[in-house]
Amino acid sequence: MIRAIFFDAGHTLLDVYGVPKNQLFRVMVEKVVQEAFPERKWKEATRESERFYEKWRHDKSYVHSDEYRKVYYSIGLSSLGISPKESERYIVNLLHTNRFKLSRQIQVTDGGLEIIQELKERGYRLGVISNWDGTLQKVLIDLGIVHYFDVIVDSDWIGVRKPSPFIFQHAIAQLGLPPRQILHIGDSYHADFLGAQRSGMRALLLDSLEMVEITERIHSLSELLDHPWLNGEPSS
Repeated sequence: MIRAIFFDAGHTLLDVYGVPKNQLFRVMVEKVVQEAFPERKWKEATRESERFYEKWRHDKSYVHSDEYRKVYYSIGLSSLGISPKESERYIVNLLHTNRFKLSRQIQVTDGGLEIIQELKERGYRLGVISNWDGTLQKVLIDLGIVHYFDVIVDSDWIGVRKPSPFIFQHAIAQLGLPPRQILHIGDSYHADFLGAQRSGMRALLLDSLEMVEITERIHSLSELLDHPWLNGEPSS
């Protein structure tokens, strides 16, 4: 039986740049690429570029480099059906901005507040485990939601990042519950899903772009409240 639920912060509980992860690529490029594309093409482009980001997200020096950004953009633009020649022209302009230079507009993801309120009312203990920069607790205070969480773990505080088992074990120890009674939800297959599972916790991948073929997946946080694991079906 699940008795506690941990959330990842960025792109799970919080929209870091004011938009969900599945709209991020579009927000970055559509002011430069002023062409109309159907929603399915934007989803495909975002999925492919985010797959590339997922592969390299822990190599911060590379992810902040122009070399990385060129490949990231070219993958997405190619998925939109833009020719290599046109892509080169667009990328020159796109290199003046990127996901890490977008203005931070951190907000609770759409419907997130209602979800954590409902979970708290159902008696679940809640927590956040995030690869963050040391400011996570202040962010949650500023958003007015810090009081919902029994445990907050910011990787910068303890010196290790997900998927290290230590960061999950640190959070588990603070709750004092068996790991199999704790569910972790996050958007990264490696950092969140595998990291939590390897620590003995239950895990769900938040995967609105359907980047990974697994059954333990939800497309949005709104699906969590009706998930069988929280409604009587055994989670083990």
